[in-house]
Amino acid sequence: MFKKGLTLILLIATTITPFFTSPVSAGAQTRVKINQTSVNQTDLNTEVYYQTTQKVTVKATYYSFDFFGHAVVKRLSLPKGTILAAQKKEPSSSTSVLRLTGYTLSYSVLKAPLDRGETVIQATTTNKKAFRRVKTPDYLPTWSRGDLYLGQKSAIKKVNSNLIRSPYTIQITSDGYIEVHNSSDHEINHPDMYQKPSDSVKINRTKRVSNTRYFYTGQKISGLGFKRINQTGPKKYQITLKDLHQPQYQSSQSRIDHQNVYYSLYQLGNQFFFTPIAETR
Repeated sequence: MFKKGLTLILLIATTITPFFTSPVSAGAQTRVKINQTSVNQTDLNTEVYYQTTQKVTVKATYYSFDFFGHAVVKRLSLPKGTILAAQKKEPSSSTSVLRLTGYTLSYSVLKAPLDRGETVIQATTTNKKAFRRVKTPDYLPTWSRGDLYLGQKSAIKKVNSNLIRSPYTIQITSDGYIEVHNSSDHEINHPDMYQKPSDSVKINRTKRVSNTRYFYTGQKISGLGFKRINQTGPKKYQITLKDLHQPQYQSSQSRIDHQNVYYSLYQLGNQFFFTPIAETR
């Protein structure tokens, strides 16, 4: 299954003309337009990103895969240069802390707990000097946390009460990996559990041209449409991520959960995916 958010912590779909526009102000709130629909900027699936300036140890909360209910606090080591989402928090007593979003991190960082059968739920640190603010990485899709679900418009129509049933999921991680997850149920924006991916490759370079991102890697994932462009090296393979600019709107008809979700459609290599980009009530 998939990774759970740390700090942020639908049954009839209609097509929206494929255009995003610049933010517009409405009183004290900033809003953006997805085609002709005005959406509060706080409803977008955006994060603030930081990069570690040194190897740092943070305090992490774990759950076991087989007993989701018993939390254990342990230390987690983050290598120098790791990019991850985080939020600054000011507790009522003690110094300010960074709350780290872990479900977008790669298996290369979370290998130790995942191999023990544990998933990271929450992580915090007061060592803010070990982190510097950076812009959103170019390899992440616009207004997305990198979670891509197999399918197109017809698959979105099957999203039931905010639950995505996807047999094949791609996670583009905050620290620059493409991961494949063969799994079933995912709750939108709050993936319940994350386990070891079935395959992954490191993105060594990203080039963005218009609505297409070109990823360069030293290895490939079979069946996804990687092209060999060099004989050897960190840019041996290339795969493209193309924004189809066909945003979709799914209105929830659940009496319990009244979330309305916007999605973007993408083509990654030879496969088509959708990703949540905004969530309103």
